[in-house]
Amino acid sequence: MPRPTARRLALGLVLLLGACTPAVQAPPPSPPPAPAASHPRVGGAVMDPGYTFVQNLGASADHRILSAAIRASGAATIMASAGSYTLFAPTDAAFGTLPSGTVEALMSPRSRVELDGVVNAHILQGARTRSQIEADIKAGGGQALYRSLAGQMVRATMSGDAIMLTDGNGRQAGITQGDVTQANGVLHVIDAVLLPTG
Repeated sequence: MPRPTARRLALGLVLLLGACTPAVQAPPPSPPPAPAASHPRVGGAVMDPGYTFVQNLGASADHRILSAAIRASGAATIMASAGSYTLFAPTDAAFGTLPSGTVEALMSPRSRVELDGVVNAHILQGARTRSQIEADIKAGGGQALYRSLAGQMVRATMSGDAIMLTDGNGRQAGITQGDVTQANGVLHVIDAVLLPTG
């Protein structure tokens, strides 16, 4: 019986080792990334700074009325597009303090002009963070005046550590959560609805 050559022995050893080695499997797919811990939540939803006001507010359980009002108004394009804005965002509870039937009347197609005025009363051109508003108040001797997209003035003052906003009707709203970064500006949650005059 012929003796196996060294070459045949080596080949047999390679084949044997190959048979014993498990096949290389592709790694399992990576899970989707968890929301960054630094991203704040508004209305129970993570506010992604890469999303616009329209995208983020649509996820907030506390801003269903404002979200619907923005989408139904002329501000929808502004709030969904690139730019730099400040949005004072009243909660559903804030809208609930308005006289009965007010929200339903505003959402009627016949009230588009009035709806635009209410929504725009909460929007400023340019992103103003809480610290910038505080600095503006200090520089203004205790108050800062901002012109909203409704064309009317919003006055900001301090009440202790809280920033208070006052519209032309004397209605006041406090910022309850500030500096929520959006792709197109900054959002501050407020506890009352600002209304245009006239």
